[in-house]
Amino acid sequence: MVCGSAHFDLARCVKAAEEGRLGLGKGRCRLILLELLRELDRCDEFALVVLKLLTANDFSDTKILSGVKYDEYGIRLPVTVLDEFGLVQEVWYVKFTLREGTWGEETYCLSLHPLEEELDCVGGRIAPSNRDWP
Repeated sequence: MVCGSAHFDLARCVKAAEEGRLGLGKGRCRLILLELLRELDRCDEFALVVLKLLTANDFSDTKILSGVKYDEYGIRLPVTVLDEFGLVQEVWYVKFTLREGTWGEETYCLSLHPLEEELDCVGGRIAPSNRDWP
């Protein structure tokens, strides 16, 4: 289990995203989301839903990449969200930062994809999994 807390205030990150200041990484993050959700607007909508569901228990670690701090989270999504977006991947990995943008603080998701390996979070270890269809 992880002991510690996120570098960024989650409520501020969600507020920025809700106010339309949300960026998705242009590389792997966007490619994976587009493959699963097909439309960029759906990717943005999904990212906001995931951010709003995150809690302190989902926090894993703070990483520094190229001098920028990113908070990492792992989350098991509720079935209602999986149904809404037509997904089978239950457990997701999120890595984001809060940065200054043109119109104030912006939440920038460098990573948002199905979890690929076990991750230790404050609330316990989570592992990749897909839901079973009835």
